[in-house]
Amino acid sequence: MNFRLQQIQNLDEVASFIAEYNRHAFHHVGYCGEAKDEILHTLLNDFSDLPIQESIIGAYDNNQLIGVLGLDIDQETQEAEVWGPFISEHNWHVIANEMWKRLLDGLSIPVKRFYGFYNHKHQNAAKFMQEHGFIQGNNHIVLCAEAASFKRETTITLQELSQEYEASFIGLHDQLFPSTYYNGLEILRRMNDERKVMVAIEDRLLLGYVYIEANPTFQEGSIEYIGVLPSERKRGIGSQLIQAALDQLFNVFLIKEIQLCVSDTNEKALKLYRKAGFREKHVLISYHK
Repeated sequence: MNFRLQQIQNLDEVASFIAEYNRHAFHHVGYCGEAKDEILHTLLNDFSDLPIQESIIGAYDNNQLIGVLGLDIDQETQEAEVWGPFISEHNWHVIANEMWKRLLDGLSIPVKRFYGFYNHKHQNAAKFMQEHGFIQGNNHIVLCAEAASFKRETTITLQELSQEYEASFIGLHDQLFPSTYYNGLEILRRMNDERKVMVAIEDRLLLGYVYIEANPTFQEGSIEYIGVLPSERKRGIGSQLIQAALDQLFNVFLIKEIQLCVSDTNEKALKLYRKAGFREKHVLISYHK
């Protein structure tokens, strides 16, 4: 089979291509999305600190797109999430390896760390990661809850995080999640009308919190973090926080579907979310190098 590699010219075509393949477990990449409009919005607005011409490469056969590979690059940290490879042909690894080499050769800055996040059924990706020196990490469970099946059962009243409790929130979050992607201060900086920290307060003590992100444009939302003061556990506060977060996302932001990702070793969290009505959607494997 003859194919050529070239810079992407039509992002709409790329978004359609990714959406088509990412709906299937054997091609699925964890953080790329499955809806064309959402993928296109990300590519146009939130994808990579480098120009799109440097960040995505396409493979073509007689002007037909048969492969896409992208790097969502953070210039400050010099880290990148690997989008793909998404490939329609049987000669998967030949095309994937050529796209990988061309994309890396064309970067104007060095990338020190790469991350991949693939469905456990994506055997081509597993082989690709191994061939290129990636280290396999933990398995993660993607859970999903839908507005149509949500029944409000919460008895806890949450309030938005106020300045009075910011220090308590930062201390608790950083204690519970010391090596995570957002520390407490970074979460405060991210907060806006669609990214909220809700807290449970009793006698002026912060008992717990939940950090949610909503995307009303695409009717999607996520529970990013949930934490309970260690001395206040076994009171059902975690379950109540989840219920209150779902109430916010479904009934305030009118989100239709919520997804979240939990390590398969975190049995307590998985039990909490399943009890709240979440169901398993994907099993993903993390990779890094």
